[in-house]
Amino acid sequence: MRVPGRLDIDRLQVRAGEWVLVTGSNGAGKSTLLDVMAGVLKPVSVTCAANQVVAYLRQHLTGFPAHWLTAQAFCHGSGRGLEEDLEQLPSLGLFRPGELVARVGAMSLGQRRRLDVARLFSRPADLVLLDDPTNHLSPALADDLERALDDFAGTVVLVSHDRALRSGFAGRRIHSETGRSCSSRGIGNHRSRTCSIRPPHLPARTAVVSSRG
Repeated sequence: MRVPGRLDIDRLQVRAGEWVLVTGSNGAGKSTLLDVMAGVLKPVSVTCAANQVVAYLRQHLTGFPAHWLTAQAFCHGSGRGLEEDLEQLPSLGLFRPGELVARVGAMSLGQRRRLDVARLFSRPADLVLLDDPTNHLSPALADDLERALDDFAGTVVLVSHDRALRSGFAGRRIHSETGRSCSSRGIGNHRSRTCSIRPPHLPARTAVVSSRG
């Protein structure tokens, strides 16, 4: 899996139901790795396959048009009926009713991050990719996000600089240096807890992501 100047990994495999934390310094290729796994960025000289539905929370906020309403941005690209989307959004508990008609351009960074989180958990997925998911979130909402992930039955690949989130992570850890995967350790399970944000229960499958340089 090679992206010139950014990423060079000989082989990486993530299996269904596995949780992986990718660590490394800034510029080590962590976000690039997630971009490749999500299909956002195409590598060279590699075979890369993700045989499950992927949901991706990127490090940077989604660039919706400033004049769009919150509800409009939430519904965009869902593939469902407008009525179904508008019924689900309030049930997630992330926005007060008055905030649903706010313009995206007038939203705070925290509100826009909540919008991205709402879109992530409202769409069925088997593989969830998270790039610094607690960025711009209040401590309370960051806790809700972590509890929601505890209940998630699918596969998670996470990049985070949040010390509390990293210290409590019980899955496999991959450390990246200058775009190369150089070490991997630990496999474990998260405990289930109740929470205010509930992602869908997803079936387990076989290998979800594999690549070979």
